[in-house]
Amino acid sequence: MKRIFLLIALSVAYVQSTVWAQTDIKSDLTGRILFEIGPGEKMVEGENCFLLDPVSDRSAMVTSVGTGKNKQYYHYYAGGRKEGPFRKPDSTIWLECRTGDEWSGKYEYEQAEPLEAYVTRESDDHYVTFRGQRFGPYMYITNFVVAPDKSNFYASGFTSENKIHFFDGTGREITIVGMADKILMSPDGKRAILRTSGNYNLYDENELAKMMEHPEELSNPQDYYYEMTGERKGPFDPSSFRDIWFTVNNHLVYRVENDIYVNENLLFTTQDYFSPDDLYISDKGDKYVYYNYENIHFSDGFDAPFPLLLKVSQGGDKVIVKWVTLEDETNMVEYQRIF
Repeated sequence: MKRIFLLIALSVAYVQSTVWAQTDIKSDLTGRILFEIGPGEKMVEGENCFLLDPVSDRSAMVTSVGTGKNKQYYHYYAGGRKEGPFRKPDSTIWLECRTGDEWSGKYEYEQAEPLEAYVTRESDDHYVTFRGQRFGPYMYITNFVVAPDKSNFYASGFTSENKIHFFDGTGREITIVGMADKILMSPDGKRAILRTSGNYNLYDENELAKMMEHPEELSNPQDYYYEMTGERKGPFDPSSFRDIWFTVNNHLVYRVENDIYVNENLLFTTQDYFSPDDLYISDKGDKYVYYNYENIHFSDGFDAPFPLLLKVSQGGDKVIVKWVTLEDETNMVEYQRIF
């Protein structure tokens, strides 16, 4: 995930040494200087590696000075070591950060196996074969996802009567209203929702008369989502229903206008824009932290200016937040806050 590097001075604390120092007992904020950048040097975007974990002295970065043929590079390592100048930076400095250290609060599902591994076609019919069982027939399979541990699957498809069904590998199957959009699945594979649009199946001839009676619903279809239990949630106006997603710790989150809901409960309200990737919800769903291009916001009211990089983890009931910021254009500082 690409980050836009904004160099904003952080004023919540003044770090005097490279040793972690308690700066504010109420905010539980600690910080240390990772690097002190030389005069005239600029951080080279994309050629840095801030590993925000207990072994944080692995962090490194590259700066440059001069232009054109006179351009030179320096290597910085946490703890104060500086190397250079070099005509060309060492790419191994930032390659370590290409191995998945970047953090995201939104669960992004990546299915390694192709659809053909589970769905077969026989004449005009399609079947799903999963763990020795066969499901079908369907005219088409429109969505299909398999749980990461391959314990279950979730799918939507058209029946021979042009009805749309939402079904899974446990034998549950429901008929939905409207058009299937996409399936969202939780990281543990135990929960999935089917996002749908409108109240009509555009491929069902029996619904044509209903469509003609309600043209406004065709021009402005509302959004819904189905649980596998058959429960339908909505309607949500597409102009206000910003997004819906699962978090990395299995919470279902959606945003309606300025309201953020977690598992159907209102958690907080904000006018700030932020990407779903940049919101973290605690395991219990009672704490959160998010950041945008201005600030980091904590659920207990503590704020800090925009970071170059942020990483969140959970330790028991506590949320651990680490971030890096450039202060006074000379000090690259790593902060940690536990709340």
